[in-house]
Amino acid sequence: MLRKLRTVFENSFHLGFGNRHATQGRLAHQDNDQIFQFLVRNTKQGIYWTDENGRILGCNDSICDLLGYSRDELTQMVVADIDSQITVDSHQDLLRKLSQHPSVTFQTQPRRKDGKHVTMELTVTRLVFDDRVYLCTFSREIDLERQLRNQVLEALATGMPLSEILTLIVQLAEKTRNRMLGSILLVDESGCFRHAAATRLPRAFCEQIDGSKPGPNVGLFRSVVFNQTGVSLAEFPQNPIWESYLKLAEIAGVKACWSQPIFSARNKVLGTMAMYFLDPQVPTDHDKELMKTLALLAGIAIERARKNEQLLKNELRNRSLIQSSAATVWTSSPQGDFVDRQESWESYTGQPWEEHKGFGWSEMFHVDDRARLVFEWTEAIKKPGPFESHGRMWHAQSSCYRYFEVHAVPIIRNNQVIEWVGSTTDVHNRKIAENSLVRSRAILKQAQKVAHLGSWVWDFESDRVQWTDEFCRLHGFDLNDRKGDFNTLMKTVFIGDRTKIRKSIQHTLETGATSPMEYRILRHDGSMRTVLSKTKFEKDELGNNSGLIGTVLDVTDLRKTEQALRQSERQMRTITDSLPVMIAYIDTNYRYQFNNAMYELLYKKRRSDIIGRHVSELLGETVFQKVKHHFDSAFRGIATTYQQRIEVPNGQSQINEVRLLPDRNAEGVVVGVYTLIDDITKRQALEKEVLNIAAEEHRRIGQDLHDGTGQELTGLGMIADALLLSLSRKGAAEQPIAVKLARGIKRTLHQIRSLARGLNPVDISSEGLMSALTQMAEHVEDLYCINCRFICDSNVKLQDNQIATQLFRIAQEATTNAAKHGHAKNVSISLVDSKQEIILSVTDDGIGIHPAVEESRGMGLRTMNYRANAIGGHLQIGRRECGGTEVICKITLTNSDPLGMDPGRHKRQPHLSSPTQKVPSEPHFATVSDPDSE
Repeated sequence: MLRKLRTVFENSFHLGFGNRHATQGRLAHQDNDQIFQFLVRNTKQGIYWTDENGRILGCNDSICDLLGYSRDELTQMVVADIDSQITVDSHQDLLRKLSQHPSVTFQTQPRRKDGKHVTMELTVTRLVFDDRVYLCTFSREIDLERQLRNQVLEALATGMPLSEILTLIVQLAEKTRNRMLGSILLVDESGCFRHAAATRLPRAFCEQIDGSKPGPNVGLFRSVVFNQTGVSLAEFPQNPIWESYLKLAEIAGVKACWSQPIFSARNKVLGTMAMYFLDPQVPTDHDKELMKTLALLAGIAIERARKNEQLLKNELRNRSLIQSSAATVWTSSPQGDFVDRQESWESYTGQPWEEHKGFGWSEMFHVDDRARLVFEWTEAIKKPGPFESHGRMWHAQSSCYRYFEVHAVPIIRNNQVIEWVGSTTDVHNRKIAENSLVRSRAILKQAQKVAHLGSWVWDFESDRVQWTDEFCRLHGFDLNDRKGDFNTLMKTVFIGDRTKIRKSIQHTLETGATSPMEYRILRHDGSMRTVLSKTKFEKDELGNNSGLIGTVLDVTDLRKTEQALRQSERQMRTITDSLPVMIAYIDTNYRYQFNNAMYELLYKKRRSDIIGRHVSELLGETVFQKVKHHFDSAFRGIATTYQQRIEVPNGQSQINEVRLLPDRNAEGVVVGVYTLIDDITKRQALEKEVLNIAAEEHRRIGQDLHDGTGQELTGLGMIADALLLSLSRKGAAEQPIAVKLARGIKRTLHQIRSLARGLNPVDISSEGLMSALTQMAEHVEDLYCINCRFICDSNVKLQDNQIATQLFRIAQEATTNAAKHGHAKNVSISLVDSKQEIILSVTDDGIGIHPAVEESRGMGLRTMNYRANAIGGHLQIGRRECGGTEVICKITLTNSDPLGMDPGRHKRQPHLSSPTQKVPSEPHFATVSDPDSE
C-alpha cells in the first residue's frame, strides 16, 4: 500500500517540499520505505486516503493538526463527517470525474473539531490495489480572505463598474458558505436603502426592503446601519425586530441572517452587507472577519466609484463652466507657441488652427496692443513665473474687439518648463463698467465743483471723517489732506453755529432722525460762506448704523439772490399796489397766484382769500363762462383785450377794460396769464360827452356853413348870373370871365353844402341813419366810380342822433378804405335789426385787409374801434373767405332801450330797388385791441 501511495505522492502536483523532479531524482536511488514513510508523515501537506465509500483508512500528522483530530479519531470517520459539502451525491460525482481524469482539484471548507471551518484545496487521485479502489487526497490550507481580496482588488484595478464589483463581492461571499444568499444595500442621498447587488434573493424580498430607512428596531440590516455595528441572528421568529418581515422571510425561505455595516474612510455608513441562510446558523469569528474584509473592500469600491463619479461631474461642470464662461483656456510649449489645436481659442476668436498655430494667435490682438503683449509674453518666458496682462482681442461672435485679461503659469518638472497653461478671460463688460464708473466719478467731481457741492463720510468705528475735493475747497482745507476727525471739521465752522451743529448731530445719533442744517463757514482767507448740509446714515452688512454720509452745498449766493428777490418782490408789490389798475397773475388752472391792492379793494377780500382761488369764484360762474374764451385765447399765446360790465359790491355797475397778456417760459410755452383790468366807466362817459360836444360843434359849423356861407354864396351866384346876362347882352369881351366866375361860385356852393352835410350827415329824425347811408352809397359811386349799395330789409329807427352819427362815420371810414386801399369794385352796406342788437356791416370784394395792417391797427381801424367803444358797440374786422374785407359793428339792446330805439318797428322795402342781400356770414375776425395801446 505504501509503495502505491509513494507512486501517487511522486506524481502529485501539491507536494509541500522541493521540486518534484528533484525529489524523484533523489528517491530513484533510495527505495527505502522507511524514508518515504517519514516524508509522508512529516510533510506539511495533509494526506489521507479513503475507500470508495469515503471511509478514512489512513492519514498523516499534518491533516490531524489541520483538523484537530487524532489519527484514531479520523480513521473512525467518513469524509462527510468533517466536510458537510461532500455529500453522497457529490462523492458519486467525484468518482465519475476520477474515472475520466487522473486527479480532481477543488476547494472546500471542512469543519474542525472545535467547530471552526477551514478553507482547503483538495487534490483527489484514484488508486486501484488488489482490485480494490482507493481515493488518496492531498490537502492544503489556503488563505480565503487574501484570495477574495485579491480578486476584488484586481477588479478595482481593471476599472470594473461598481455594480459588477459589488456583485462579485456578493458572489465570493456566497461561495464561502453553502445555502447562503448575499446582498449589498447602499444608503442613498435621502437616507433610504437601495439594493446594489443581490443575485439570488427573490425580487419581492428586495422590493420590500428598498426605500426603507435605518432605525433601531426596524429590521436587522436597518438596525445595523442605525447602530453602526455588526449583528447576527439565528432565526427570524425569535427576534421582534423582524416581526414585520416574517412573511417576507417565509417567502424567501431564509432562516438566519447576519449583517455587516459598510463604512467610508471617514467612518460614515455607506450601506450594509447582509447574508441570509436557508438553514439556522450562527457566524463564527472567522466568518465575521471575512465579512469585515468584504465590507471593507465594498466600502473602498463604493468610495472610489463615488469619487470617480464626483470627479466626472466636476470635470463636466468645469468643462461646461469654461464653455459657458468668457474664459479661453489654452496650453503652449515652453517657448510660448501653440503646438496643439486650441479649440476654445478657435471658438472665441474664429481663428482656425492653421492660422493660430505657432505665434499666429498674436494676430487676434488689437493692433495697438499686439506689440506690447508679445513683448511681455516673451519676457515672461525668459523668467518663468505667473504671467498676467490685458488688452483687446477679436471676438468672432460679436465681430468686434473686446477687453480681456490673460493669466498663465508654467508647468515645471525637474526644474524644466514642460508647458504653459493659461486662460484668457473676457472682461469687456466689466471694463466698460469700470470705465463708466471712472467717468461717472469724474463727472460727479466736476459737477460738485460746478454746483459748489461737497460730500463727506464719517466712520463711527475709526471716528474719522473723509471728504471730497469740493468739500476741501468750501472749508478751505488742503486738497492733499482729505481725512480728519470731527473736531477738525468743527474748527472751520463759525463759532456761533457750532453749538447748533453739535446738538443737531447728537439728536440724529440718539433718535435716528436726520434734517437739513444751515450754518456758516469762516474760511482761512477771512471770507464767510453759508452752507446747507444734509446727512444720511450708512448701514453695514447687518443693517446697523456704521456711519454718516453728508453733503454740503454752498448757498451763499442763493441766499443773497433770495434776499434780492424778496426785496424786488416788495418793491414790485409796492409799485403794483400804488397803481390804479387791477393786476393779477392767473395760472393755466385758472387760479390766482398774484394780485395787487386794487383787487382787494374791488372785491372787498383779503389777499389770502384771493390767492389760490378759481377765477369763477370771484367773477361768478355766469360771467366766467362768457369770458372764458378770452382766457383760452390768451393761454394759446394770443394777447386779448375785451370790455366787461360787472356788478361791484356797492351795487353799481362798472365797465372794465381787461387785457390778457400771455406769460411764456424759456421754452416758449404759455404758463400763465397777466391780467390788467382798468375801470373805464368814467372814461367812456367822458369820451361820449366829448363826442356829443364834437358832434354838436360839427352840427353848428355845418349849420353855419349852410345858413351863412351857403346863403352868401347863393347871393353871389345870383349876382354872377346877372353879370353874365348883362355882359352877354352887350357882347362884352369879359363874358368868358363872368362864365368862369359863375361856375366857380356854383362849384364852391356845392362843396360848402357837401361839407355841411358831412359835418351833420344824419338827420335828427328816427330814419335819418338809413337816409344818410343811402346818400353816402350814391356819393361813393359817383366819387370812386364803383358799385356801392345800401341794403336794409326792415326799418331801423334810432332816436339817439349821436349813435346814428357814429355808425355813419364807421360806415363812411369802411367804404372809403375799401375803395382807396382795398381796390374793391363792389361795396355793400347793410343795416339789420335782430331784436337784440343792431348790426352794421360793410363788405367788399377787394384785395382784403393786409395782415401787417391788421396787426398794427392803423389810424382808420383805431378810429372805427374808438367810435364803436364810445357808443357801447363791438367792432370786428376780418378777411372774408371768398376774398375782400368785412367790417361788422354790433350794438346790444337792453330792456330799458338805452339806445333810444323806437318800439314801433315795422317792415319796409329796401331803399334801393336792387335785389335784397342778407348779411354775410361771419368771417375769421381779428381781435380788436385797445386803441390806446399803440
